[in-house]
Amino acid sequence: MVQLHLRNHTRIPVYAPFSAWAALSASVIAGLVFAALALGLGWALHGISPWTSLRMIGAIVLGPAVLLPPDTFDPSVALVAIFTHLTLSIIYGTLLALLMPAVDIAWGTIG
Repeated sequence: MVQLHLRNHTRIPVYAPFSAWAALSASVIAGLVFAALALGLGWALHGISPWTSLRMIGAIVLGPAVLLPPDTFDPSVALVAIFTHLTLSIIYGTLLALLMPAVDIAWGTIG
Protein backbone atom coordinates (compact mmCIF):
# COMPACT_ATOMS: atom_id res chain seq x y z
CA MET A 1 0.00 0.00 0.00
CA VAL A 2 1.28 3.44 -0.91
CA GLN A 3 1.47 5.96 1.85
CA LEU A 4 1.03 9.63 1.17
CA HIS A 5 3.12 11.96 3.20
CA LEU A 6 1.47 15.31 3.50
CA ARG A 7 3.92 18.05 4.17
CA ASN A 8 3.13 21.29 5.80
CA HIS A 9 3.35 23.70 2.87
CA THR A 10 4.08 27.09 4.26
CA ARG A 11 4.06 30.05 1.97
CA ILE A 12 7.57 31.34 1.46
CA PRO A 13 7.81 34.97 0.39
CA VAL A 14 9.36 35.45 -3.04
CA TYR A 15 10.72 38.88 -2.27
CA ALA A 16 13.66 40.12 -0.28
CA PRO A 17 13.16 42.26 2.80
CA PHE A 18 13.09 46.01 2.31
CA SER A 19 16.49 47.57 1.73
CA ALA A 20 16.76 51.35 1.85
CA TRP A 21 20.04 51.25 -0.09
CA ALA A 22 18.52 49.13 -2.85
CA ALA A 23 15.45 51.37 -3.08
CA LEU A 24 17.58 54.52 -3.20
CA SER A 25 20.04 53.26 -5.78
CA ALA A 26 17.33 51.75 -8.00
CA SER A 27 15.34 54.99 -7.84
CA VAL A 28 18.33 57.16 -8.78
CA ILE A 29 19.38 54.86 -11.63
CA ALA A 30 15.82 54.64 -12.98
CA GLY A 31 15.41 58.42 -12.72
CA LEU A 32 18.64 59.09 -14.61
CA VAL A 33 17.88 56.53 -17.32
CA PHE A 34 14.36 57.89 -17.79
CA ALA A 35 15.61 61.48 -17.93
CA ALA A 36 18.29 60.62 -20.50
CA LEU A 37 15.80 58.73 -22.66
CA ALA A 38 13.16 61.45 -22.38
CA LEU A 39 15.61 64.19 -23.34
CA GLY A 40 17.28 62.22 -26.13
CA LEU A 41 14.16 60.72 -27.67
CA GLY A 42 12.23 64.00 -27.43
CA TRP A 43 14.97 65.66 -29.43
CA ALA A 44 15.50 62.77 -31.88
CA LEU A 45 11.88 61.87 -32.61
CA HIS A 46 9.96 65.10 -32.11
CA GLY A 47 12.59 67.79 -32.59
CA ILE A 48 11.98 69.20 -29.10
CA SER A 49 14.89 71.04 -27.53
CA PRO A 50 16.31 69.10 -24.57
CA TRP A 51 16.20 72.28 -22.51
CA THR A 52 12.41 72.42 -22.84
CA SER A 53 11.99 69.31 -20.70
CA LEU A 54 14.44 70.65 -18.11
CA ARG A 55 12.55 73.92 -17.98
CA MET A 56 9.21 72.12 -17.51
CA ILE A 57 10.59 70.11 -14.59
CA GLY A 58 12.24 73.21 -13.13
CA ALA A 59 8.95 75.08 -13.35
CA ILE A 60 7.53 72.73 -10.70
CA VAL A 61 9.70 74.52 -8.14
CA LEU A 62 10.58 77.86 -9.78
CA GLY A 63 7.19 78.69 -11.25
CA PRO A 64 5.97 79.37 -14.80
CA ALA A 65 8.39 82.27 -15.36
CA VAL A 66 11.20 79.86 -16.32
CA LEU A 67 9.17 78.48 -19.25
CA LEU A 68 9.41 81.63 -21.36
CA PRO A 69 12.67 81.06 -23.31
CA PRO A 70 12.23 77.30 -23.94
CA ASP A 71 15.24 76.72 -26.22
CA THR A 72 17.95 78.28 -24.08
CA PHE A 73 20.11 76.69 -21.40
CA ASP A 74 20.08 78.13 -17.88
CA PRO A 75 22.36 76.34 -15.39
CA SER A 76 20.28 77.28 -12.33
CA VAL A 77 17.09 75.94 -13.93
CA ALA A 78 18.92 72.78 -14.99
CA LEU A 79 20.23 72.14 -11.47
CA VAL A 80 16.81 72.69 -9.92
CA ALA A 81 15.23 70.43 -12.55
CA ILE A 82 17.73 67.62 -11.96
CA PHE A 83 17.37 67.89 -8.18
CA THR A 84 13.55 67.92 -8.45
CA HIS A 85 13.51 64.97 -10.85
CA LEU A 86 15.83 62.86 -8.68
CA THR A 87 13.95 63.77 -5.50
CA LEU A 88 10.63 62.68 -7.02
CA SER A 89 12.27 59.52 -8.38
CA ILE A 90 13.56 58.63 -4.91
CA ILE A 91 10.20 59.30 -3.26
CA TYR A 92 8.18 57.29 -5.77
CA GLY A 93 10.75 54.49 -6.00
CA THR A 94 10.92 54.09 -2.22
CA LEU A 95 7.13 54.08 -1.91
CA LEU A 96 6.95 51.46 -4.64
CA ALA A 97 9.62 49.35 -2.91
CA LEU A 98 7.65 49.53 0.34
CA LEU A 99 4.30 48.67 -1.27
CA MET A 100 5.34 45.89 -3.67
CA PRO A 101 5.68 43.13 -1.04
CA ALA A 102 2.05 43.69 -0.03
CA VAL A 103 0.81 43.30 -3.59
CA ASP A 104 0.14 39.97 -5.23
CA ILE A 105 2.83 39.07 -7.75
CA ALA A 106 0.37 39.09 -10.68
CA TRP A 107 -0.81 42.62 -9.90
CA GLY A 108 2.74 43.76 -9.32
CA THR A 109 3.86 42.75 -12.80
CA ILE A 110 0.73 44.06 -14.51
CA GLY A 111 0.66 47.42 -12.68
